[in-house]
Amino acid sequence: MRAKIIFGVAVVLLVGITAYVTWKIAEYHYAEQFAAIDSTIRNLQLQTAQLNKESGPQLPQVYGSSRLQLMDIHVVFEPPRKPNIFGNVINKGALAAREPSSGASYLVAPRELTAQEVDGLAAQAIGSVQARDRNIQFQPDQIHGFSIDFDMTQEQFDKFRGQRQKFYLVYVVAYRDETLPAGKIRMMEACYIYDGDLSQGQLCSEHNRAFIADSPPIQ
Repeated sequence: MRAKIIFGVAVVLLVGITAYVTWKIAEYHYAEQFAAIDSTIRNLQLQTAQLNKESGPQLPQVYGSSRLQLMDIHVVFEPPRKPNIFGNVINKGALAAREPSSGASYLVAPRELTAQEVDGLAAQAIGSVQARDRNIQFQPDQIHGFSIDFDMTQEQFDKFRGQRQKFYLVYVVAYRDETLPAGKIRMMEACYIYDGDLSQGQLCSEHNRAFIADSPPIQ
C-alpha cells in the first residue's frame, strides 16, 4: 500500500513537472515567433514608407549659403601712381557666391567722424555697387583678390601722414547664391579707420557685418 501511494505521488509530480516544462518551452517558442513576426512587420512598414518617398515628387535639397569673408585690406599711395585699395576675400560658405561686385567710399577728415557721418559713408559705398549680369562665381574656400583705385591729392596724403587727419574707408562686396529670392542680394561690409599709416587700419565700431539687401539694377 505504501509503495502504491509513493508511486502514485511520483506519477502525479512527474506529470505536473512535464506539463510545466512543456508550457514554458511553448511560451518561449511562441514568444520568439511573435518577436520575429513583429520585426518583419516593422521592416515591411519601413520599406513601404521608403518606396512611397522615392516614388513621390522629388524637390532639390539646398543646404547652407554662400558667405564671403574679408581676409585683409590695404591702402597704398605711392605718387605719382593713383592711391589703391587692395585685399582678398574668401568664400566660407557652402554654396558658390555668384556675380560678385564691389564698391567703396572714403573720406579724409580732420577729426573723428560721428556715427551718423559713418552711416552716410557706408550708404555711399553700398550705393556705388552695381549688379552685373555676368557668369562669375566664387566657389567655397576659394580666395579672390580685389583692387580699387581712388582719388587723393598729395596735400591730403601729407596731412594724413602727419596724423593731422584721419582716413575713413568703407568697402562692400555684393553677391548672390541659389538660396536668395529674386530681387535680393547678399552684402559683406567692412569699415576701417587709418591714422597716419595706410598699411594698418582699425575697425570701425559699426558697419562690419553681412546682411541681405535689395538688389541694385543690373548694369
